[in-house]
Amino acid sequence: MPYIGKSPHFGVRNRFIYTASADATSISGADANGATLTFTDGAYVDVYLNGILLKAGTDYVTTTANTIGSLAALSTSDEVVVLVYDVFSVSDTVSATSGGTFSGGLTINDGTTIAVDDNSDNLILTSTDADANSGPNLDFYRNSSSPADSDGTGKITFRGRNDNSQDVDFATIDTWSTDVSDGTEDGEFVLRTMNAGSSLNMFAINSTEIKFNEQSVDVDFRVESNGNANMLFVDGGNNRVGIGIGDPDQILELNDQSGADVAIHFAGNGVDHTIGTDASNGGYLTISNSATVGTNPYMIFGASGLVTVGGNFVVGGTSVVNSSELSVTAGTDARVVSLVCGGTSANDQISFQNGNGEVGTIRTSGSATSFNTSSDYRLKENVNYSWDATTRLKQLKPSRFNFKADADLTVDGFIAHEVSSIVPEAISGTKDGTQDLGIIKDKDGNVTQENALERYTKKDEGQTWTKTGTENVYQQIDQSKLVPLLVKTIQELEARVKALEDA
Repeated sequence: MPYIGKSPHFGVRNRFIYTASADATSISGADANGATLTFTDGAYVDVYLNGILLKAGTDYVTTTANTIGSLAALSTSDEVVVLVYDVFSVSDTVSATSGGTFSGGLTINDGTTIAVDDNSDNLILTSTDADANSGPNLDFYRNSSSPADSDGTGKITFRGRNDNSQDVDFATIDTWSTDVSDGTEDGEFVLRTMNAGSSLNMFAINSTEIKFNEQSVDVDFRVESNGNANMLFVDGGNNRVGIGIGDPDQILELNDQSGADVAIHFAGNGVDHTIGTDASNGGYLTISNSATVGTNPYMIFGASGLVTVGGNFVVGGTSVVNSSELSVTAGTDARVVSLVCGGTSANDQISFQNGNGEVGTIRTSGSATSFNTSSDYRLKENVNYSWDATTRLKQLKPSRFNFKADADLTVDGFIAHEVSSIVPEAISGTKDGTQDLGIIKDKDGNVTQENALERYTKKDEGQTWTKTGTENVYQQIDQSKLVPLLVKTIQELEARVKALEDA
């Protein structure tokens, strides 16, 4: 029967029976039945002499291990019975009703099932360790004597039943040792879920890549942010990606459905540019030299195409040529610009306009090109047909020369400043003209443009211009403007010749 004493253990009682020898004063060792007297606590020992209970400490002592001593001299055939009360434990547990606890390690060699009949936890791992190391720990250890590549190293299965009373593995976590070579070990982790009755690899990590939806099923991938349920959305059925939108219309769509501007910011290594929608500029798409969309816009695209180019626009080069708004640079001996019209009928290839409207065109026909300037009578007033062309023409000084860049080519022509006082409309620029160049910096002190004219500085945006040098501005001549003078002179000469002939 259990002994009520050192809970949470089971109590036991052992009986040892001895037949005394004459004059013996102690009992120990094997009894009449061959059982060896042992006890762990002398306080839990009862000694009987010929059926009479002896008094501990007076009639005997247990100070010597496993020995009943200090007995009065025994007679031959005296019977001594020793009752020993003790406890034992079963794997250091307490009863199930008290919630059993193991104080030491436990090894189970066969499979074990831990079952409950409610929704309570089947297994809890607890660590009371207070240091910074990990814990509690759960190890899956495949202790193989002959490991090989692609060995499975562990599997967790989430199993349930379908409506046909069949067991179904609705999800599994699998791991493999894909390479067991010493020093180059590789592993793989795979999460599989049931999809339309098939277990599919939905997420995997291995030594070369992290994969989602490797088996290409029609499932979406979605990442939520604090304020957007579709911060990143992959439309598996339509092969599209949305940022900020759950139903992208294109292979990649950025959309802030709250109505705010959407932008991509390129920053790093001295680069700070933004491409995005800009409500402040009519809802257009802008390319800005700034971290903020719409700030320092350098290019704005509207519904009908390119609306504005801020600063300078460079094609085929890295710098502005002659402070131009638009610079197109081509390689050596390459055609810089080609203008192609699909038809062969007369058509304007280029139209030149200003605040007064169209002032000129370059026009092509089926086989020729015309360079036209405005000449409609409706644009003119104070028309005078009587003026002295011959006198003015005689002031012109045609000459022969070569340009410094073409030393071997001699041409006929004029010196611009020598014509400017005679036919000023044929000359642009001033004699010995120059202009200042400098660098433009934004409000943060970053250089946005070099070798720029001061007029390109956007001072209302905090830009500054600093002079760095001076360049020559050369005069030019439009020799077509001399044609009216030549024609009028010929007419005057013809009239004089006719007058002489008629005399």
